[in-house]
Amino acid sequence: MGTGWSALDLGRLLAALYQLKTCHPEYTDVVDHLVLDWSYSQVIRDGILYSAKVTQDNNGRLRTHVTPETRLGYVDYAARAFQLWGFNVTQSPDSQNYPTTLVEGVSVPLASPDSSTVSNPFLLYGLEFGFDPSMMTLVQPLLQAQAQRYRRTGTVTGAATTLLDQPPYIVNSTIIGKGKPWATLDDQGNSVPDNRTVSTAVGFGFHALFPNHDYTQQLWEAIRDRYNSQSGYYEGFYEKTGETAKGLSGSTNSLILQSLLYTATDQQPLIRPQTALNSPWWQAVETGDSGQGLPTTVQQTAQLITGTARTYWRSTLGF
Repeated sequence: MGTGWSALDLGRLLAALYQLKTCHPEYTDVVDHLVLDWSYSQVIRDGILYSAKVTQDNNGRLRTHVTPETRLGYVDYAARAFQLWGFNVTQSPDSQNYPTTLVEGVSVPLASPDSSTVSNPFLLYGLEFGFDPSMMTLVQPLLQAQAQRYRRTGTVTGAATTLLDQPPYIVNSTIIGKGKPWATLDDQGNSVPDNRTVSTAVGFGFHALFPNHDYTQQLWEAIRDRYNSQSGYYEGFYEKTGETAKGLSGSTNSLILQSLLYTATDQQPLIRPQTALNSPWWQAVETGDSGQGLPTTVQQTAQLITGTARTYWRSTLGF
C-alpha cells in the first residue's frame, strides 16, 4: 500500500536534482529521465501545490486524502523549486497573504492560528535561492523576535525543528506554535518544554545570511563548539540545562555545510541557473503534455536577479 506523497519533499528533491545537473552537466540526461518518470498532475492543480496521504478505511478500502500545502516557509521553498523546472506554481501563499501575530513586540508571520513557525525552511530558502524582497519581509521578523527574546531574558534562542537521540525525538522549538509564543511541541503537537533546543543549524544559517547582525554573532558563538570530531555537529543544546542535545542528523549538518559554502562564495545563492533548454526534460515539455502534468511552455518560471545589494531568484509569474 502506498503512503501518498509530499509536494514539499518533492520540491526539495527537485531543487537538489536541478543543482546536480547545473554543477555536473554530464548527469543531465540521467536526472531528466528520472524526473520524467514521475507524474505531477495531482501535485499541482491551478498553480497550487498539493500533498496526499493514503489511509485504509474500516472496510479495507484505500482512501487518498489530498490537501493543499500551506506550511509557512516550506511551501515557499517548494514553489520556487518547482519553478526551476518550468511549473506554473503561482498561488502558493506569499508574504502579503500570511497573517501575523505579535511575539516580543514583533509582527511574526504564521500560516494559520494553530500552526507553528520555525526558522529551518527560511534559512534553507535564503541559502539556496537568496531572499527576494517578499521573502525578506518574512524572515527578518523571525530573526528580530529571537534576538529580542535574548535581549529581554538572556536566553539564547535558535528556534527550529530538531531531531534528538531520545524521546520525543522530533522537537519543534517554535517562535510561535499553536497560538503560544516560544511553544515547544513534539511531532504530535504535545507540549514538551523541557526539550526546547537551541539549534546549531539556525546558528550557522543566520550567521551566514546576516553576518553583520549583532545577535547572529552571539548565537553562532554559543553553538559553534557543539560537535563530535568524528561524526559532525550535534543538533544543538537544551535551553533549560545548557547540555548538548546529542542527536546527529543529515539535515543539520547539510545546512551547516551550505552555510559555510554560502559564506565562502560571497553570499551568492547556492542554486545557479542552468540555461540549456535542449535537454530531455525540455524536449518532453516541448512535445506536449503526456498526461503527466508537465509544464506547458519551454521556459523556467523563475529567474536569477543580480543586483548591487543582493542576488536572488524570483518568479517570472509575479510570485
